[in-house]
Amino acid sequence: MKPTDFAYRVSTYLSTYLPGVLGLSTNTVMSYRDMFKLLIEFCEKELHIKADKIMLRDLTRTTIERFLDWLETDRQCSVSTRNIRLAAVHAFARYLQRELPEFMFQSQQLLSIPVKKTKAKSIDYLTLDEMKFLLSRKRKTKHTCS
Repeated sequence: MKPTDFAYRVSTYLSTYLPGVLGLSTNTVMSYRDMFKLLIEFCEKELHIKADKIMLRDLTRTTIERFLDWLETDRQCSVSTRNIRLAAVHAFARYLQRELPEFMFQSQQLLSIPVKKTKAKSIDYLTLDEMKFLLSRKRKTKHTCS
C-alpha cells in the first residue's frame, strides 16, 4: 500500500523536522504527536475517513474548526487545551507552506484560524496587614540547628 501524502508528511514532520531541524524537545514532539492522534481519531469518528486514507487536502479550515469544536464539546477539553492543539496545527501548516508551495493557500487558511480568548486568571496577593503579620511571626520564631 502506498502511503498518503498526509501519512508521509506527518511522519517526516514528527520524526525528522521537529527534533532534527528545529531541535524541539521530546516532550514538545510528543505534544504535537498527540494532536495528530486526536485529529486522526476525529477524522475516523466524525468524518468517516480511515486513518490510512487521510489526505492533506482533507485538512481544510472547516475540518480543523470542526476538530477544535469536537475537542471542546465531545472530549470536554478546556479552551487552553484547544488552543495548544491549534498551535500544533499552525506549526504544521507553516511547515507545509515551506515544503509544499502548492499547499500555500490551504496553509494560510489554517493559519487564519484564531485562538480562542480565555478568561484571565486572577492572582491573589497578600494584603499589607497579612504580610506584616507573617513577617512578625518570622521574627518571633527562633531557628535552632541540631
